[in-house]
Amino acid sequence: MENPWIDIIIPVYKTEKYLNACLQSVLDQDYPCIHVLLVDDGSPDQCPALCDALAANYENVDVLHKENSGLGLSRNTGFDATSNPYIMFIDSDDMLDGKSAVSSLIQKAETEKADIVVGGFTRMQDDGSCSTPSLPEFGFTNTPDSKDFRFNGFYLYGHLSYAWGKIYRRSFLVKYQIYSHAYPFTQDKPFNFECYINKPVYAFVNQSIYLYRVNTQSVTFKYKKNYIQVWNKIGSDFYHLLEEKNLVNEYQDLAAWHYFLGTNFMMMQEYNTGKGHKEAVNALKRYFTLPLAKKSIRLLAEGTIQKNMKDRKWTLESKLAAGILCHHWYGLYVSVMHKYIRRREKKKNEQFSRIGGEL
Repeated sequence: MENPWIDIIIPVYKTEKYLNACLQSVLDQDYPCIHVLLVDDGSPDQCPALCDALAANYENVDVLHKENSGLGLSRNTGFDATSNPYIMFIDSDDMLDGKSAVSSLIQKAETEKADIVVGGFTRMQDDGSCSTPSLPEFGFTNTPDSKDFRFNGFYLYGHLSYAWGKIYRRSFLVKYQIYSHAYPFTQDKPFNFECYINKPVYAFVNQSIYLYRVNTQSVTFKYKKNYIQVWNKIGSDFYHLLEEKNLVNEYQDLAAWHYFLGTNFMMMQEYNTGKGHKEAVNALKRYFTLPLAKKSIRLLAEGTIQKNMKDRKWTLESKLAAGILCHHWYGLYVSVMHKYIRRREKKKNEQFSRIGGEL
């Protein structure tokens, strides 16, 4: 039986420092049927020339140049320009983890007839130090239609949220016309939300497939003045999609957790830029004027969203935290959650210093 081909789509923008290593991790794969498409998203540095040089040197690598439109639309451009049975997205400052990353995913997809195969990932610093791998164990312990599967996959661990670290069967994406959105950040999650509500067959590989670089110069780590507007746009677009498909009762927990956990990201970006407690409180006040934010957090405070979840710890803690927000005790919420998140960040940083360069 012939090996099916896979298109690996790599959007490129201001990553000339990392692009060679990214592509080399793909070229080093032991899987023989890989086509790479570098999508130059109008990068203003040397990336366009570097992409051309790489495409000239490797016959299974092509390049497509386009005007800048952002990560999501660059992925769509790559998707429309390719045609192989499987698709994989890689961010150009990241790498594949080990030579068997692609072959492990394809083998699992073929064996289990899966539409989406999810692997583990490892966080990597610029100095080469790596965290312990985050493996998709939730996929082996929860059924895909359960709230625990959704909460763990999209929020607690994140494996389902990211467009990277997995492969997609092209025919599934084509059948349901699933494309990335043009949001300026957090493009991955709504793309995978839409995949999920169309009930794909999931499969999981219990190994680290992907090296995610903690690149503090990327969009992920930059201050976002339009955070509230974009976060609400993502949540409201998804909620309206559920309404169109008559799936609100079945999947409103995905939208509710999006709005609830958005409070923490929003709060921490104020702290991380030195604006502190007062501005974090003011941001929460503005956020809580959004109708869907208020509705989602109220449902969590009532326990409606957490009903039938096995994770009792998160059920109780989220009810308490949502209740504090519903009472408009924003100062208390910021004080408690800031300390909690700082402890988690410290623990994560200690993992890097303890493990050290394991590339």
